[in-house]
Amino acid sequence: MLFAVGILIPTITVKPSAALIVALLLGGSYLMQRHRFVAVDSAVRRLMMTGEPQRLVGRDPDRADQRR
Repeated sequence: MLFAVGILIPTITVKPSAALIVALLLGGSYLMQRHRFVAVDSAVRRLMMTGEPQRLVGRDPDRADQRR
């Protein structure tokens, strides 16, 4: 992030509109990744709160035999 800010500061003097677009893209991607992380974090916390272990991926014994 510090690298991006270091590049944006000189760019603002040359092409302010390009710097604004890049800053908006960086901010948008940060917010999207933050939203995804919070969703995964809450799902993992819910799984850890349950007392019994659960399979994250379902397994169908019939399909497992067909793959071999």
